Amino acid sequence: MLTVAVGLYCFAALGTFAMAIVYGVAPVPTAYHREILKLDGSDKGKNAVRIIGALCRVLGGAFAALAFMLVWLALVPISADVLSAKLAALVAGLAVAIPSMIIPMQIEKDTGIRTPWRIAAVLLVVILVAFVLSVL
Repeated sequence: MLTVAVGLYCFAALGTFAMAIVYGVAPVPTAYHREILKLDGSDKGKNAVRIIGALCRVLGGAFAALAFMLVWLALVPISADVLSAKLAALVAGLAVAIPSMIIPMQIEKDTGIRTPWRIAAVLLVVILVAFVLSVL
């Protein structure tokens, strides 16, 4: 079970790193950001783009940090069956995945514009399953 858990943590890290790339280097605002801004008649001014860009880059960095941390935890202490590492991976994953899921989900509900909360939900499930398998 532990080997499967390590693999799942690494899979979650890969997905998280993919999100880091999207938010770290993709043009801003993203398509769904533009659609949401249009709802208020926003002209997508230079300063709005700078703010959204800065927030996206910070989010990308946070996703990258989580991805690298999950890989290291999975391959070193979790694979050695260290409970504190399993708890650290779980808590870090929850701390990032829950708001990454709930906030965009609420925005989608309020605006009717599709947001990427489903990706966070899948990664959250993967991390939860990995944790459960790691402690069995």
